[in-house]
Amino acid sequence: MSLPAHIDAYDDCLDYFERALADPAGIRIEFDDYGQANLFTLRMHQARALQRQLHRRLYAADDVRHGRSEFDKLMVRQPREDDIGHWWVYIERSNSRVVSIEPLSQPAAE
Repeated sequence: MSLPAHIDAYDDCLDYFERALADPAGIRIEFDDYGQANLFTLRMHQARALQRQLHRRLYAADDVRHGRSEFDKLMVRQPREDDIGHWWVYIERSNSRVVSIEPLSQPAAE
């Protein structure tokens, strides 16, 4: 099965991306089985790729939006199963799991 090649087929995916951007860490979406969750991840990646293609046509090459998606800062993780057999897809900010940042130019205080 191939995925639709038109951005209008992915309104739901773009809505999920927007909801994930609105949250400081992101969102997760539940599915009954792996097949549904996996198809969803494929659709999310396709939606972002089609948005990049659209932005290549809409914006000049010197525009920061050219060939980019505002959702590029989000990661769509592979489906994960929970303890009761439901499958979750996480859409997270790339830096949402960072615990700490330390500069290398200054020695750490002990």
